[in-house]
Amino acid sequence: MSRKSNTPERGLVRKEPSEIGQTDPAELDRLAALGDADIDRSDIHERAGATTRIARDASGRIVKPPRSRIRSAVLRELRRRRMSGHQLWIEARKNCLTIPESAVYEFISGKRQIGLTYLDAILEALQLMVGPRT
Repeated sequence: MSRKSNTPERGLVRKEPSEIGQTDPAELDRLAALGDADIDRSDIHERAGATTRIARDASGRIVKPPRSRIRSAVLRELRRRRMSGHQLWIEARKNCLTIPESAVYEFISGKRQIGLTYLDAILEALQLMVGPRT
């Protein structure tokens, strides 16, 4: 049973299932062997460098990093100013153009630790300073 499509007929070949022959057993063996072979992933850019996987506990829940005094101070200041994560990201971008919005959200929620450059941009956006305990 052939199907019609909205595509132009140039180079289109239509066949009924009865018109398609049986696959050669040698070809099936070749395809099965390819399934067991190692795959070259060198051209996949996600695999090029070291990856950081999200840590999960035995039941599959995401393990949050330990509570941080700096993160707590950032959260207190955000609540005090009634500022959203998006507003914080906009302000932080004035100090660091490369900070992704996801990094700000994940840092605030405790799902991610961030580097010094991003942290400095966030602290500068909130006009917070790190200093010794008094």
